[in-house]
Amino acid sequence: MRTTRIISEADIIPNRAAGYQLVKGKVQNQDWVAPSLNTTADGSLYFTVDYLIRWAIALNHAQVPTAGVLRAAWSPVRLNNGGLYPYGFGWFLTGQRQHSRIGHTGSWQGFKTALYRYPEFNLTVIVLANLAQAEPGSMAEAIAGIVEPALQPPHMLREPLPGAKAEPASQVLLRSIAEKRDAALVTPGLHGFLSDAARRDLRQTLDPLTVWTELGCDAVGGQGISWLGSSIDRVCYARATGSDQPVVFSLFYSGDGRAAYLDWESY
Repeated sequence: MRTTRIISEADIIPNRAAGYQLVKGKVQNQDWVAPSLNTTADGSLYFTVDYLIRWAIALNHAQVPTAGVLRAAWSPVRLNNGGLYPYGFGWFLTGQRQHSRIGHTGSWQGFKTALYRYPEFNLTVIVLANLAQAEPGSMAEAIAGIVEPALQPPHMLREPLPGAKAEPASQVLLRSIAEKRDAALVTPGLHGFLSDAARRDLRQTLDPLTVWTELGCDAVGGQGISWLGSSIDRVCYARATGSDQPVVFSLFYSGDGRAAYLDWESY
């Protein structure tokens, strides 16, 4: 990866892409960032598509840095209370439609990225965008679902999944969580894990949403999934639209019907 390097505002770099943002419906250059902030690899790397593919292949073959380090990086973190949280060393581990997914998104200076690995299918999807409002994570999920139909993400479902739906309705549950009225509806692990800031973020996400569609559930009991101290029995999905971008919510339920984990993303 000879051309991979830290960002430089001063150097002349052949074929350098530019980052953009939408401002009042018009495409503009991304906001200026002080060069002192562009010094680390958590958002300040330049690379070519070819070299990023090499990096992904090396990960698939456990060549960098070592197989042992990658096993640790791709293992969920154990919290002080003994429960597991679906994040490793820089990798999200929440899965996609009953299947393992290892990946992360990124955002900096008008660029958005996503790299998702699907080990069961020997599949890696990479999405690169140079617009701040892009949603590469949901794009990568959709591409994976095109290549492997079993991975079709909730936001691409044309009709709800057959079988049971979330109960209570996702909108009711999520509003209760956002307002901290959820003690009887969620597991103790989730209730204690959600900070006031996380609930506030959820409330701000919910406020502009007016139209809700329940998308059904995937049964995942027996797969050994355990988040925040509870074994996950099913994952239910809901799509919501409003004045902002549409959002899809994933709610992870324990066997007793209480929510044990939740996640959401725009698309």
